[in-house]
Amino acid sequence: MTAIYALALVLGVVGLIVWVVKVAVAETVARPAPIPLMGELVGAASGFGMAGMSASFGGFGTVTSFGAAVLGAGALFVLARVLGTPSA
Repeated sequence: MTAIYALALVLGVVGLIVWVVKVAVAETVARPAPIPLMGELVGAASGFGMAGMSASFGGFGTVTSFGAAVLGAGALFVLARVLGTPSA
């Protein structure tokens, strides 16, 4: 399971970097901002990876680690929704 959490974390971090660049370019060139849902989903992926790896390396069982990963994904999805790019 650690490999799955690590893959989710790497994809989430790369996705967040791409998301930030896309938003910055859209604001600089006066284009419409990218769909906010994509930023929320990559935030959720990185939350899943971070929480899952943390619980896994903390010595928790597989089920508890997966539960923590799901809670981490939900928490970062909600944070991205609340604090994310405001819609026009």
